[in-house]
Amino acid sequence: MGDGEVQVITRMMDSHQKENRAQLSELRESTSEIAKGLSTLATTIAKVEERHARHDDGMKRMGKQVDDHETRIRVLENNKSAIKGGWKTLTVIGGTVLGLITVFYNIAGG
Repeated sequence: MGDGEVQVITRMMDSHQKENRAQLSELRESTSEIAKGLSTLATTIAKVEERHARHDDGMKRMGKQVDDHETRIRVLENNKSAIKGGWKTLTVIGGTVLGLITVFYNIAGG
């Protein structure tokens, strides 16, 4: 090999080395951008999961409140029907007793 051939090969190797450095620099920058994007995505996903958990907790609390209100309403409805039934029973018993007293009074000396 002559000096000319060595210089051509050296220039080609230098050119290839510069090209490789430029490509590696671009690859590092791209990798850095991807890492930043993934970091942002991870933060966003964590926030979404936190909101979702809070939403689930809120829905569970609301469901519990609705169930509690439903239970209270049913208890009140049952108490009101028991009171109505109690008054009806007392009215019937009172009418029957009054009727019996009237019958005995009329039989006894009325």
